[in-house]
Amino acid sequence: MSRHTQLKLSSAVLAALLSAATLLPLSSASAEALSTAFTYQGELRTGGSPANANFDMEFRLYDTLAGGMQIGTTQTANAVAVANGLFSTRLNFGAAQFAGDRQWLEIRIKPAGSGSFETLSPRTEVTATPYALSAAAALADSVTTTSVVDGSLQASDVNPALIQVRVTGNCPSGQSIREVNANGTVTCESSSSGPVGPAGPIGPAGPAGPTGLTGPAGPAGTTGAAGPTGLTGAAGPAGPAGPTGLTGAAGPAGPAGPTGLTGDVGPAGPVGPTGLTGDVGPAGPAGPTGLIGPTGPTGPTGAAGPAGPAGPTGLTGPAGTTERRPLHHDSGQRPAGDRVAVLAAAAPTGFRVQPERPVSLGLLAR
Repeated sequence: MSRHTQLKLSSAVLAALLSAATLLPLSSASAEALSTAFTYQGELRTGGSPANANFDMEFRLYDTLAGGMQIGTTQTANAVAVANGLFSTRLNFGAAQFAGDRQWLEIRIKPAGSGSFETLSPRTEVTATPYALSAAAALADSVTTTSVVDGSLQASDVNPALIQVRVTGNCPSGQSIREVNANGTVTCESSSSGPVGPAGPIGPAGPAGPTGLTGPAGPAGTTGAAGPTGLTGAAGPAGPAGPTGLTGAAGPAGPAGPTGLTGDVGPAGPVGPTGLTGDVGPAGPAGPTGLIGPTGPTGPTGAAGPAGPAGPTGLTGPAGTTERRPLHHDSGQRPAGDRVAVLAAAAPTGFRVQPERPVSLGLLAR
């Protein structure tokens, strides 16, 4: 049996009540006694659909909606036919079980002849219809053991101001009962006494007896019209925040937002370590020829080259005077080189100087 089995119960279709209305002629002593059994009808669904099969059922009465004590015996109905979800069965808990207290019916059910019973929840409260059995007994104008539970009436339940307790006293021989007291005892008097005097005054009323048992609940009245909606109350304070739930799965990425403004340049980071020297790249193309630079300073005079060949002998000049004067003012000897230099400086244009050849002093004197 699935745990989703649902039972929808009818609360007012009782064939026993109809029998009580038609088969109870109060004036006839030969009327057939009313049975305490009644018909229970319900609707059974399995998996959300009306059931169509036979089921074994158990019915129990309890004094509360949940837990509590079982009242009376368990009623069993085997192989109850269910057609289009509807079923009907006969139950008989006895008249003593409906004594005026609220009671709830618990139903257990299973497939006919197999499986284990499953208790349907919640229990169903027994409505006023089964209590019509007690009302039928009251209409018979009698109190019998079928309408009053044996031993349920005690002395404390009797109001002596309204009901006389059983007489338990008696008088000895030669006396007669003069008065029966409220508690069942008697007051005696001699049979040879004089005439009975006038009745004494009525005594004060005794204390009120205990409150009687609560009668059965009457049928439910019709539902009144809905009243107008009241004003919305002020919002209550916010409750404490609940614990953080587990992180959900990441949702799909949203569209890219617009590019933000360029931020300020951050400070330069520390210089990294020098990398390895890369391979030499290929030579680039030759650049254009540069401009001619300025002329540099004149270099030092090079060494004198070798003497050229002797030139032709020049023409003989005119004869000089016979006066001889020294060429130099000092009498020191000059190296041959110095003399050559002096001679070369004094030579007229067009003459060659022969350093190793003696020169006529007479020619130089000119």
